[in-house]
Formats: sequence, structure tokens, C-alpha cells
Amino acid sequence: MNTLHITNGDTTVKLIDLAGISGQCVPWRDLLHMGPVPMTPSINELSAIRAQFIASLGWGDFNTIHQDFLARDKALSTIDANQPVVLWFEHDLYDQLQLIQVLSELNVQNVPHENVFWVDTSIHLGRLLPADYLELISNKKAVTPQMFALANEAWNAYRQTTPEAWSALRKRDLTSLPYLKNAIERSLQELPWTNSGLNFTEKTSLALIHEGHNTPTTLFQAYCAHEKAEFHGDMSYFWYIDQLHQDSPPLLSKQQDTYHLTENGKSVLKNGMFWQRAYGQSQWLGGYELSSTYPFLWDDTSKRLIVS
Repeated sequence: MNTLHITNGDTTVKLIDLAGISGQCVPWRDLLHMGPVPMTPSINELSAIRAQFIASLGWGDFNTIHQDFLARDKALSTIDANQPVVLWFEHDLYDQLQLIQVLSELNVQNVPHENVFWVDTSIHLGRLLPADYLELISNKKAVTPQMFALANEAWNAYRQTTPEAWSALRKRDLTSLPYLKNAIERSLQELPWTNSGLNFTEKTSLALIHEGHNTPTTLFQAYCAHEKAEFHGDMSYFWYIDQLHQDSPPLLSKQQDTYHLTENGKSVLKNGMFWQRAYGQSQWLGGYELSSTYPFLWDDTSKRLIVS
């Protein structure tokens, strides 16, 4: 029976091929930490929303993205009864969101858990060699009913219209998905913080620019070094940076590929000023649109949500 490999992206597909691992590969390709991820009756309806969002960023044509997502969804819905499925997802936020979506959908499709396996790695797959892939596949782990159940609960929580259920999962026993707790907390750090109105990505980036990492290349490299588990690609990262000089009042200015803090930016970063932000574009945490309403803040000291 032909194995179905579901991966976090195209680089992993290429390395699986170079390792000589047989089977069909399906890259997931969605940036679920960005844009709307609402509750929908079916994966196909969600895929249309996701394709529209990605196309709206100028990262591709809607029809092309949508057809790619529909083909991906069909691969899940047409798995043979005894077909082995191997999941290639890492420990970071980008991958963990993809993993809970895929596991939840496999559960919906009634794929037997004993046919599903996952590779356990806390190293980014794109940085490994083909030989490492052979070791990972030989040590793959079986997916358990507990993993299916937890992924389904987490995926539903992430798509709620407020982040409360998603945050509350941290109090549960999450050991069956060992990287999920850290991923949940990292995602919550992308809410505005109580002391500044900035999220983790924004606060870190302003500090780095203030330190002199003020060109796109040096800034992105320095930012990646500050992430415990990198999940932003360069395109998604600079979308967030763009908001810092497009939203009002702007905290950054950009001149000839060089970033500078505005006076407001300096005040927010150094003097305790709270950024009373007017969003230029919608921002989301799963199903919660934080740019249209502002009740939830993140207290990074106590690691909890605050209703403002």
C-alpha cells in the first residue's frame, strides 16, 4: 500500500525524495498563525477562506492557491482503509497548527489511528540531511486515540471567536502532543501585551532595530535568533513589520530599506507608552479578530489573558 506523507511544506517533500523514501507527498503549505481561521462546516469551506486571505497578501493567485488546497483536502478524504499515513511536522507554532488541523481532519474522516504515524523532531526539518530523514522514518511513532481527541479539541478551540478556550488548554494534560503547550503560549504572545500594546514579534523587532539591526536582512536574522522555535518565514515576518509603519500612529519609518523608530516607537519601546493602535488591516488569532475589537491583552509576566 502506497504511503501518504503529509508535510509542513515543499522543502520537506524534496528531502523525503532525496532520502529515497517511497510514497505520495502532500505539502500542507498554510500559514495558520496568520489571517482568519474560523469555525466552518467543512475543510473545503475553510480552505476557500484561507486561499482568499493568502491571495489578498499578494502571495499568489486565488484560483491557483484554492485548487492546491482542494487537491490537498481531497488527498485526506480519499485515504484507503489500510493506507499508512506519516505526518512530518516540527515543534514550532507554524507546524503545530498544521498538525492539529491534519489530525482533526483525519479523525473526521475516520482514518484508523493505527494507520497513522508521526515523526518526533524538535529540529527544523529543512535543516536536516536526507540521512536524518531515514533515521526519523525508522523511528516514527504511532498516533494514539488520545492524540486524535486532543488535536480535535485544540483545533476547535483555536477557531473560536475569542482566545479563552485556546488559552485554557494550557491547564490540561497535553503530553500526547508534546509540543502543543509551547505553541499555544507562543501564539498567545502575539496578542497585544498589557504593558505596551505590542506583541512579541513587534516588541522584539523594535528593540532589535533600536540596537542597530535596521536593514531587512540583518533584522530578520537577528529576530530568528531570538525565537526559541522559529516559525515566521521572511514573507510573513515582514508583513508584521509593515504594519508597524502602516498602522496609526506609526512606530517605524522606512527609508531606502532602512528602518528607523519614530518618536512614538521610541516612547512605546522605552518610556512605557501604550500603543493605542488603529489597525490598517485585520489581524487574527485563529477565529478571533483582534483588530476589530480589543478586549483581550496578554500579560507576559503572569502568562495569562487579561480582558481589558
